[in-house]
Amino acid sequence: MPSIWIDKLLKPLYDYEVTHLHYFQSTFQDNEEFLINASIWGDPSKAFYIIFPILLAFHQSTAVNYLGSVIACEWINQVLKWILHGHRPYWYVKQNDLLQLNQFGLKQSPITCETGPGLPSGHVMVNVVTGLTIVNFLISCARDCLSNPITLVLRRVLWNGFFVFIATVMASRIYILAHFPHQCVVALIFGYLSFQFSVKRIGKLKKTCLAVFCLLSALTVYFKAEFLLGFDINWSLQLAHRHCQKKEWIYVDTTPLYAMVRYSGSALGLALISTNFENRRRSLPKIALALLCFISIGLASHWIHQNLISKDDMILFYLYEYFLNAFTVFFLLQLSNRF
Repeated sequence: MPSIWIDKLLKPLYDYEVTHLHYFQSTFQDNEEFLINASIWGDPSKAFYIIFPILLAFHQSTAVNYLGSVIACEWINQVLKWILHGHRPYWYVKQNDLLQLNQFGLKQSPITCETGPGLPSGHVMVNVVTGLTIVNFLISCARDCLSNPITLVLRRVLWNGFFVFIATVMASRIYILAHFPHQCVVALIFGYLSFQFSVKRIGKLKKTCLAVFCLLSALTVYFKAEFLLGFDINWSLQLAHRHCQKKEWIYVDTTPLYAMVRYSGSALGLALISTNFENRRRSLPKIALALLCFISIGLASHWIHQNLISKDDMILFYLYEYFLNAFTVFFLLQLSNRF
């Protein structure tokens, strides 16, 4: 793997942070199960098949704006990862012989071996968008339904909960050796910027153009990376296979290409909807029915991804995943207009 300028620039920071990983793991080893679960429940894919359907049941406009922010977040994260060439701790430790993994007790877990570059953290970015969306939505509901003193207390509770939640996700990513601390901090900034992206006032033609742009721009970076950036775009995949403790811990849905078909497919599904979603809230019976229907559809889509789409032919796998994500978003939004 060629040495590039960003590696040289960040090497002192990598070397400083990696020396503290053993201390971090030993300090929180009693909370290992909790921290691993924090990464599982904070997986960016849940934004598409759990969080989006839930928000859609409560408030269409908020859900659509959230999906647009997540798509922007995923696109920004992927392009930055390719450009910034960020290492992950689990392979950096072995690649540079800074520490002897067994001697110092650094442990990998079944969810450590993500295959994409590490800067910035996708988990942190997407969860910042999710947390900000939920907090702002709940505060907006509280203003309409509760008195000012109660709203003020609830607002403080929600913001404190948000900061604890994000800190937990960051600690989880560092503990399992998926990210360096600076990668999580950078993700906070770009997660907030992604949250500012709004699709509420974007017409169907512009949404379609954005969907095409997401796909084509990512494909351009992927296929022309060696010419544009000066290195092989799959360098991180090679290191993941070389340094992951167990090969069965490497999953295809952690590859940059899978993230691309997930967000670009969702962008297509969003673009195909011509309806202007209103800022109206449903009655409680309709919310309950919508929750049941929308979550079932999201979980069914995830089940199809896990069980019915073959990974033997990767081109067909990515093609099926693209249209699965597009259809799921399109069907959810069309069904939403029935409630």
